[in-house]
Amino acid sequence: MDILLGWFMALLSILAATILSGFRLQPYLAAGVQITPPTLALYPALLAATVSAPATFIFYWRGRRRVYIGPISFDKQQFFAFLWSLFYIGIAVSLFPYQEKFHQHVFRVP
Repeated sequence: MDILLGWFMALLSILAATILSGFRLQPYLAAGVQITPPTLALYPALLAATVSAPATFIFYWRGRRRVYIGPISFDKQQFFAFLWSLFYIGIAVSLFPYQEKFHQHVFRVP
């Protein structure tokens, strides 16, 4: 049962990261932008991978086949997906928020 709970938590965290990416992408799509900036998904994803990949490697380098967090048991790929999703959500929200471009309006006096 704990392995099934691990699968569920990994899938739920991936779904949460996907929903967050959709919410962050929505203003760009509404504005009609053809190419989104790399700060939207690439930079937070790379930062999350640089944190979660070594953490996952350390757990399995120490000889553990599964990682237990409370009643949840994660396999290697599940644990990486769970950590990556949590780090991605935290990094994307805190370090790379959506910022609307500043439009300067010029008013001419007739």
